[in-house]
Amino acid sequence: ILVDVIHDGNQSKETMFKDLQIDRMVEKFISGFNVTIMAYGQTGAGKTYCMEGNQEEPGIITDSIRMIFDRTK
Repeated sequence: ILVDVIHDGNQSKETMFKDLQIDRMVEKFISGFNVTIMAYGQTGAGKTYCMEGNQEEPGIITDSIRMIFDRTK
């Protein structure tokens, strides 16, 4: 799965999750495929926040790991 998406910072995390097809990537990962999610952009654009988030709003990494554990129960 190759997903090339540009976000301007006004999208919700749910929209990004859908646009990036995270659910499909998690399914591929569970099936044994290698998966890489990469954020690229200008310094200060919010890449780290998008990927890692914080305690109140977890990022894509935390949500993806949660999804993996939920689906493998």
